[in-house]
Amino acid sequence: GKYAFTTNKDNVFTVVPYLDTEYYCYTFSGSLTSLTIGDNAVIGENAFSYAAALETVTLGANAKIDKMAFYNTVNLKSIDLSKAQSIGDYAFSGDVYMVCMDTEMTIGAVSGDGYYVYSYYAPMLESVDLSASASIGEYAFAYCKNLTKVTLGDGITEIPTYAFTGCDALTDINLGKIVTIGDYAFSESVSLAKVDLSAAETIGEYAFVNGKQLATVVLNPNGSQIAEGAFCYNEQLTKIENLAATTKIGDYAFAYTALAEADLSGAVSVGSLAFVKETAAPLKVTLGSALETLGDNPFAMCKLEPFCLVETSNFNGVDYTSTNNTYNISDTVFVIDGSLYCKVPNGLELITYAGTDHINVHLAEDTVRITAMAFAGTDIQMVTMPYYTTSIGHKAFYGCDKLHTVVFGSQVAPILEEEFDPSYYDSLEHIPGSGDYGTYTDYDGNEVQIESMGMVPYFMWNSTSSEKRTDFFRSLNGNGTYQYRLTFCMRFFYRITDSI
Repeated sequence: GKYAFTTNKDNVFTVVPYLDTEYYCYTFSGSLTSLTIGDNAVIGENAFSYAAALETVTLGANAKIDKMAFYNTVNLKSIDLSKAQSIGDYAFSGDVYMVCMDTEMTIGAVSGDGYYVYSYYAPMLESVDLSASASIGEYAFAYCKNLTKVTLGDGITEIPTYAFTGCDALTDINLGKIVTIGDYAFSESVSLAKVDLSAAETIGEYAFVNGKQLATVVLNPNGSQIAEGAFCYNEQLTKIENLAATTKIGDYAFAYTALAEADLSGAVSVGSLAFVKETAAPLKVTLGSALETLGDNPFAMCKLEPFCLVETSNFNGVDYTSTNNTYNISDTVFVIDGSLYCKVPNGLELITYAGTDHINVHLAEDTVRITAMAFAGTDIQMVTMPYYTTSIGHKAFYGCDKLHTVVFGSQVAPILEEEFDPSYYDSLEHIPGSGDYGTYTDYDGNEVQIESMGMVPYFMWNSTSSEKRTDFFRSLNGNGTYQYRLTFCMRFFYRITDSI
């Protein structure tokens, strides 16, 4: 039953040195070292949780293992789960505690590369066979740091939320028949090199985030939906099979990967910054006629060739090809002069600039908004915005090192939609707020007044005082600093209306 052999963790907690360092961590004690359970057992919630000395479990057939049944059994190395019917939430997971510099456990220890150090208390299982199980729960094997191999049975079709998060050593798991991958299911599982998701219909948010060794992904040839951040920060990811069949790609889905090609010919929607890169790098993109929506520049910091339509015609038996840089991809997505635009209620949004002219860029006349990072990483030199442009997205001109002139077609400069960045406050410079922020001591020991820029933190970078009016343009290179070499011009003209 529930809590049948659990140990009160407050009675077994002690503080001991952490490995061979001068730091400290918690440890548990206990007396139960081995366990035998017969057939058809129902192992209740927390039944053996915190049994820190338990090393081996002999388990009969048809066991049902409930929530946290073996939670924090930090020394458990051997249990045969091949005949178990189900595995509950947190069944073989454990606590995560910060390693500290003091015995009072109040000051967190930091590694040489600047990260906090943690100790983990999940079981030490190296391999689990779940071939008879019909289901596994959320966090079922989370933070099992020694787990290298998992065998899933045909009855399991879903990997729930956080089921294998933090399984650093995991290299072998058969996912070929899994239909649903939950949010964060394999996050921080840094040793997986290839995953077969050929039956997966949905892949949850950040399901494989920070998969440092993940290089190849096989997707469902019949189509799938990929949620926000599913494969972001997979720095070795170079190959995705069946991406062309994917219908929905969420925000940041493939952000900061090593992909050089993205065939999105079956995509209906592609989210904001879906393929953004850390530094500018080439990406070959193919789009199809099913495309309906695009988020803010899915291809930020990607070096794109101008989008074009190659057409072939025949004259007198001879084939001729022509290239068109202005055409409709669908009813809502257009290519104009090689760049991507989307239809919005009042006009057009510039999604990503990939135009043919980098020296003197003229946006489409109906452009009402420039999306976040729309020009990021390009080598444009001059941009002219039409009369109707009313807003510019976050870091729209980030990394545009050659940009020297921006011309506004209206007397009213557009709103800059800058996202709040805490570093503006941490650095004590260029604070995008208003009020008294006190003083700080500079390197020479002088007390310096912290002056804000007179702006509200979110979505409005218009200055409130005339002397700071040029702060409006601070976000052009996305770093919160002045760009004195930039020239800003207003193009004045009268518009003739029907009433005249």
